Amino acid sequence: MVRVVNANMEKAIRVVSIERGYDPRDFALVAFGGAGAMHACELAQSLRIPRVIVPAYPGALSALGILISDVVKDSSRTVLRRMKKLPLKEMNAIFTELQQGVAAELKKEGWPERPCTSEAATCAIADKV
Repeated sequence: MVRVVNANMEKAIRVVSIERGYDPRDFALVAFGGAGAMHACELAQSLRIPRVIVPAYPGALSALGILISDVVKDSSRTVLRRMKKLPLKEMNAIFTELQQGVAAELKKEGWPERPCTSEAATCAIADKV
């Protein structure tokens, strides 16, 4: 079980380092979370990270990260259809509905500010048969 978890963590570290052009050997690995120290040395060894830092209260460091991070809510809808042109009115209506749903969730959770939103659409072109 620990090997599977370590393999997943190693993959995640590779995504944020090697795949972005950073060499993990130039950094230290900071172990945080309740079990972070249990995984840190093996991860550092497999990624050739020269130093491991284990804070005095690694679980508290993880909790602090949650406290200071932005609140993010994602909402999506899949719409499948054949079309000749992009139905902008319909898309804007769907975006508005999704935004209102997220705003209602945040309000229900006690967030007083109006949410900052962004929209994105992914379109696929089917091969002609």
